[in-house]
Amino acid sequence: MPTQQHAIKTFVQQTLGCGCPEEVFQTIQCDRLDAPVTVEGRRINIGDRLLVYLVSTESASLTPSELSELLESGRNDRDSHGFNRFQLALFSESDRMASIEPQAFTRKLYPSDDKIHLHILAPQHHPLP
Repeated sequence: MPTQQHAIKTFVQQTLGCGCPEEVFQTIQCDRLDAPVTVEGRRINIGDRLLVYLVSTESASLTPSELSELLESGRNDRDSHGFNRFQLALFSESDRMASIEPQAFTRKLYPSDDKIHLHILAPQHHPLP
């Protein structure tokens, strides 16, 4: 497995806590994220079952409205392409981002959708250079 794919697999399994079977990780596609808000990010397709957005906000933090837009974009992407789950990994050192409780935030937006997960992480956890 190429280094980038291995780094993504390790990150998704260990940091995001994905319990997908090993065969899902045989195909990993990583593309630039075309987001509805101005952020730097990657769109990762893992075995056509798991969709992950890696989003860096190193120079600024997102407003709750922008974060909602990113989650909605991912949910629509997940649903339109037949993925089982969507995970948004947001990398930020902002105190404002750190004050957001990810699970409560997603439950407020999508109370009946348990296949959307938000993770707010420090930039050093980003799996890609």
